[in-house]
Amino acid sequence: MTPEQNKTIVRRLVEEAINQANLAVFDELTVADVDFDAPPGLPRNREGWKQNRLLLQQGIPDAHWHISEMLAEGDMVACRFQFQGTHSGNLFGIPPTGQSINITGISLLRLQDGRIIWQRINNDDLGMMTQLGLFALPENGNGPMGNS
Repeated sequence: MTPEQNKTIVRRLVEEAINQANLAVFDELTVADVDFDAPPGLPRNREGWKQNRLLLQQGIPDAHWHISEMLAEGDMVACRFQFQGTHSGNLFGIPPTGQSINITGISLLRLQDGRIIWQRINNDDLGMMTQLGLFALPENGNGPMGNS
């Protein structure tokens, strides 16, 4: 597969499997033992990825990921994305706050023969916790690293 074909597969994963929570597309676009960067308590495979998506849907039913930038080289695809939604349900044990969430993240994916075999993700979890009111930044702007 070319890097452009790999980008098309990743775009489809985000739009159909993740944004539309179409779990059948996970089955089509990932291998069963995909090395998924799962949160604690979930298996690091396709079933864990699907469970994670359903758990997010419970807590943030209007969750939406938008790919801001995408780069591909060889079998790797890198995405910078924007995640938005409203915390209106239980989210990993956090009761609904009604707060809007708007964070960024980066995901790296490796593909082989037209399917995703590996994924790593880094989200702005601190930004999300702050937006949910679960973590407060110091009023004076002095965080643990000094002046901001």
